[in-house]
Amino acid sequence: MGEEETLSEQEKLIKKLKDKHGDIISMSVAGHELYFKKPDMPTMSAVMSKMQADPLQATKLMAVNCLIEGPKEVLEDVSILMSIAPHVNDLIETLEVEVKKC
Repeated sequence: MGEEETLSEQEKLIKKLKDKHGDIISMSVAGHELYFKKPDMPTMSAVMSKMQADPLQATKLMAVNCLIEGPKEVLEDVSILMSIAPHVNDLIETLEVEVKKC
C-alpha cells in the first residue's frame, strides 16, 4: 500500500508540473528525482553564448534554469552534473526540417 501511495503522489506531482510547464523530463540520480522543463529563449541564448568557451558551465546553466522540481543544490555536485550532462540536450526538442532550393 505504501508503494501505491508514493506512486499516486508522484503521479499527482507530474500532472501538476505538466499542467504548468507542458512536457517535462525526469532524471533520477544519486537518490534524487529531478524534473526539468524545456528551456525558454533567454535560457537558450545564455547557454549558446557559453557553449564554446565553457561547455560544462553551459550545461549547468541549462540544468539550473530548467529544473522545476528537485533540490537545485545537487547540481553543484560535479559527479551529479557530469552524470546528467549527456541527457540535458534531451530538454531541447528538435523538429524535422525539409529544405528545398527554390
